[in-house]
Order: sequence, then structure tokens, then C-alpha cells
Amino acid sequence: FSLGNAWHGPGGWLVSADVRLYLAQDPYQRIEGEQRAATAAPGEIWDAEDGEDRVFDAGIDALGRRAVINGALGVAAPLTSTVRIMGGLWTDFSSVRDEDVAEQFASQIDQYGVSLAVQRVKDTTLTVGVMGLIGQGRSRGEDLRADAVDDYESEISTWSVSVFLAGSAPMDDKEKCAALTAEDQD
Repeated sequence: FSLGNAWHGPGGWLVSADVRLYLAQDPYQRIEGEQRAATAAPGEIWDAEDGEDRVFDAGIDALGRRAVINGALGVAAPLTSTVRIMGGLWTDFSSVRDEDVAEQFASQIDQYGVSLAVQRVKDTTLTVGVMGLIGQGRSRGEDLRADAVDDYESEISTWSVSVFLAGSAPMDDKEKCAALTAEDQD
């Protein structure tokens, strides 16, 4: 379920917020596997007696998820008539259940995000910004370096920083599009 709202304030201010609820889900069966080539030549009917018993080698996992609420808040504030500053905060919590970390080699990492950008607005927009994520959680894996394969669970801390550049142009106004194209050719 999702719910969001935005407020357009005086002088070009914009505040937006949304909340998303992911409901818990009981374990279910998921079939996955690798496709293998059949022994029959093209145009022939494949016969299980001639070789492999199936073309699809299946594995079955029992997966579920825990209830999670994620949210986001964003603000855009005008600096001048053509430049605005934008910022945002959000969550990205994992819905992986505690028991699935141990049994399914799943990762359960809860993250928090923040962004800051400057945008030039005229007939087109140009946005330059930075986005950061930080998170903590648990994961399970196998240590293949040891003499015997050993399972382990570890605490994980993650972070990332990304710089982004974005732009937009009107595509529904043929006169403006033609004018922009003509300016590019000059």
C-alpha cells in the first residue's frame, strides 16, 4: 500500500512525502533452475528415454517476508526565478525475515538515504546532485578459503555516494521543440 502527498507553497516551494507499507507474507514456493539443452536434434521429438530426464533442472526455495514501512520526504526551494535547491530523505528497509537470513543465505540490510541537488529551470531543466546511502544488517555466506566449507553469518555495514546529472525538455509543445532544435543548429 502506498500513500503520498505534495504541497505547492508560495514562491515555488514544494514539499512531498510518501509512505509505503509492505505486508508480511507467509513462505511460498519459488521454483528456479537452469535450462539445459535437450538431447533431441532440431525438429525431432524429445524422448526422456534417450537421455536426460528433464530439460529444466529445478530447485525450490521457501521464501516469505516481514512487514515493513518505508518513507520518503522531499523539499524543493527556489533560490532565484530559474534556480532551486532540492533535498530528500528516505528509508529502504529490508523485508527479508530473520529466519531467511539463516536458512536461505539472504541478506537483510536496512538503509537510509539522503540527497541534495541544484536545478536550473527554464524551457529545459538541468539538475546536478549527490546522493548517499548508509545501511546496516546481516548476511550469511560460505567461506570457501577454509579446508572445509564453512557457513557464517556476519554483520554488514554499507555506504555509497553517487553524483548525478539529469535533464529534461518539453516534448509535447512542437513549437518549443522546434525552437530548441533550431538553437542547437546555430
